[in-house]
Amino acid sequence: KKGRTVNLYYENPQKKIVPRLSQLNLSVAEEILKRLGWNYETVYFPFGIEKDRILATYPEDGQVYNGKLILLIDTGERESYFLVENFVGKKADELKDDPRVLLFGTGDTVVAQYPPEGSIATEVILILGEE
Repeated sequence: KKGRTVNLYYENPQKKIVPRLSQLNLSVAEEILKRLGWNYETVYFPFGIEKDRILATYPEDGQVYNGKLILLIDTGERESYFLVENFVGKKADELKDDPRVLLFGTGDTVVAQYPPEGSIATEVILILGEE
């Protein structure tokens, strides 16, 4: 009726389509996201291709979404992973030049290690002691 007050409530926020950002430089992607009004956070990973290149987004591009985007960013460095062997019982002298090991303690023999044999790691901590 004429003169009646009508209250409208809007509860469903506008959903947006995730833009294609993969392979862009972070600074370019940040400008795009700023202009489109997206909130985002960055996660860095040592993939070794190009520093600050976007590797992926979550959710993936083309998805309908209205939350915070997660950008996976390349650090530009590559880490070397290896299968950890059993170092316990080995002599410190034969390991001192190995870039994968960190030696701690006193003594000339490895008495403990972390992570254990069979793990995948970038480095291993070796505790030295006396046999």
